[in-house]
Amino acid sequence: MKYFKLFEQFSADLNEASGAYDYGCVMVYFKCPDIRSIQDAINPEHLDGSEKGIEDEHHVTLLYGIHSHQVSDEDVIAAAKGFAGTIELKNVGMFQNDCDVLKFEASNPTLHACNFNLKKLPHTSSYPNYEPHSTIAYLKKGMGQRYVDQFDGITHTATPTHLVYSKQDGSKINIEI
Repeated sequence: MKYFKLFEQFSADLNEASGAYDYGCVMVYFKCPDIRSIQDAINPEHLDGSEKGIEDEHHVTLLYGIHSHQVSDEDVIAAAKGFAGTIELKNVGMFQNDCDVLKFEASNPTLHACNFNLKKLPHTSSYPNYEPHSTIAYLKKGMGQRYVDQFDGITHTATPTHLVYSKQDGSKINIEI
């Protein structure tokens, strides 16, 4: 099992270095300058020691896991089209991976509609429920809860700028909103 995990990490690193990924994904990017004030309040010593840290490409993932080789670009674009309105960022929370991921819940009815349409395409997902969120920062394990408490009750409105379909081969297609 230990060797499988090492191989899995090596494979992921190799794919990323070559610009290839296991799956494709569609994300909605947005502008929300107010997030910077929250990120500036995070102690740099609490950031995850990897290349992650502060999230500077603000987005909400519509669906990760698209089988880019089995679906046309046009089908993905058609499924993602229809995104409209602003995104409400609220309820700062966190989840744990290899670090504490500080995030906002993201709310907009078309997030769920686009996710529903994209899930009709060939994809792989280990998450049965779509919980749209936007990452604020990647923190060292054990540091997240203090910021969840500190930022309790903060909400922001984000203005979507465009969608991006990132394909398995590393290429990207911008989709206008």
